[in-house]
Amino acid sequence: MDKIPTSSTLLFFAFCILWIKSYSAEQIQFAVLSDQGQSCQEACMTRHSTCDLMDLNRRNEEQMIDILKRELEIKCMMDDRTWWSFDQPSVVVDPLDKNFGRCLGWKGKPKYHDCSARWPTVRRVCLCSKTFSCLAKKWIR
Repeated sequence: MDKIPTSSTLLFFAFCILWIKSYSAEQIQFAVLSDQGQSCQEACMTRHSTCDLMDLNRRNEEQMIDILKRELEIKCMMDDRTWWSFDQPSVVVDPLDKNFGRCLGWKGKPKYHDCSARWPTVRRVCLCSKTFSCLAKKWIR
């Protein structure tokens, strides 16, 4: 004798079919402040993500200030010199450094980005990205 599916069984199967068809991968990007002397590559890896400094090229100066001041809540003097070093943008945190208390590298755009660059007296401003994938097949047994 064949069983007639109940409404809850049908609803479950409909959900599973919709879930399979709705596979998605979402990428998020977020800013982090590395530890002193740490590279962006390391800072992002500790957050289970990858360094995405190319995204900085899409940011204008106002957006960079917004990341520094509002998003990361950094209190520093905004240095007007253009980006000149691979360890930028960064905040100088060592009192023995002549640039102590300054946010460096928020103006201008470099031709090359180096996620592995570091400097012992600074904390780098890093942009990280992480991709979240939703695989419905894992939910169906």
